[in-house]
Amino acid sequence: MSLSLQDGVQVWTKVKNALSAANANPGAQNAFRVLREYIATQGGNPQLQFIPINGTFSASDGGANASQVLSDTACTVYGFYLKKVGATETIFKGSANATTAGTDGTQKYAFSKTAAGDLAVVYPTGEVTASGLTVTENTTRTGSTLTLVANRFDGFVVIGA
Repeated sequence: MSLSLQDGVQVWTKVKNALSAANANPGAQNAFRVLREYIATQGGNPQLQFIPINGTFSASDGGANASQVLSDTACTVYGFYLKKVGATETIFKGSANATTAGTDGTQKYAFSKTAAGDLAVVYPTGEVTASGLTVTENTTRTGSTLTLVANRFDGFVVIGA
């Protein structure tokens, strides 16, 4: 998916709506509120993109896709919001790659959660991924076995150029 940037106001409205729909914990909501304020006042207020993440796409009993391409071109990651279901550990992995998500421990991002719940990870000054952003969800930290729908992460990422 190529970058399709829009005004920050539109993106932050999508973020607010997604956090509300997910019944996100107050800490996650606050992390994105602070990120929005920082980007608007200190970060140059860049054009952004909101990209939903659907864990069913990657699950072995769902879409069974080893890689979910979120951006096929260089981008800057500003924040991830992920909501976990189920009680078996799932590792969300994100790679700076335009086509394939790494599963062997070389991926740029790795977020793990066992119990159901949510997490927010924000990068106020942005994290550059020179080749794109591709994600997957696995059952081990250095393996490629896809998780089950019952243990997936859903959420979104906010990126810019």
